[in-house]
Amino acid sequence: MVCELIAVLAGVHLGRGADDLSSAVGGALASLRQNLVAEVKAAGFAERATRRWAAILDDVEWPETLAEIAPDRSDFSPLREVNPRPGSTEWESAKVGRKVACESVNEMYMVRTLSYAANVEWFCEQPVAIEYFLDGRVRTYYPDLLVWLDDGRCVLVEVKGLPDMASWINQEKAEAARKYCARRGWGFIVTDGTRTLRQFMRREVSEEVATLFKNALSGGVVSWPQIQAMRARADFTSVDVSVLALREKWRLTYPYRLAFR
Repeated sequence: MVCELIAVLAGVHLGRGADDLSSAVGGALASLRQNLVAEVKAAGFAERATRRWAAILDDVEWPETLAEIAPDRSDFSPLREVNPRPGSTEWESAKVGRKVACESVNEMYMVRTLSYAANVEWFCEQPVAIEYFLDGRVRTYYPDLLVWLDDGRCVLVEVKGLPDMASWINQEKAEAARKYCARRGWGFIVTDGTRTLRQFMRREVSEEVATLFKNALSGGVVSWPQIQAMRARADFTSVDVSVLALREKWRLTYPYRLAFR
């Protein structure tokens, strides 16, 4: 056995002392194996996270003029607490040295990616407050994440699933965030943690379907039952409806109602 050989090479006579040493060495080897397995897993995940984040970065909306220097990290901390609800959780991030509160599985997935991605220096959740207008009222919006890259650039990240990306309130929030980032020289991205808003916008939707919806909207608000009935005249999915709402800046609200802006 390896442990017995180590004991003999150490000059310990076989007996109780050798048994104790053998047990200690065996425990140390088991711990070493566990650590090596953990390191291999972490390295593999870091590689995948770096690739995933690089793909998301390809779709970041950058302003014409970038900030010359990144903002001081010490100026940022979470501005509000996460609302406890189904899907909310926390992720222990070694990169930021604390637990990061997440309001959804998508956010947790994004936080985990940033925690391992090689070209991410640091990040902060709920980092800024942005005012936007909705239905004649001024409201406040807290974007999900501000990310510091290793090349000095910063990216404001909003994490949303596709249906939420397309909703009217989130279209307005995103527009306010774009202007906010442009003034500061930061990039801006909307993503579900894997796919991006720009990827959805590139999705092909037939002209037949687009025309069908435009004609329906000319009569006013289109409800979900009406949209379901329209399926008998054209082949489309709920994803197509969301993409059209984003492209045309239609007012999509829930319960499912679609209208011109």
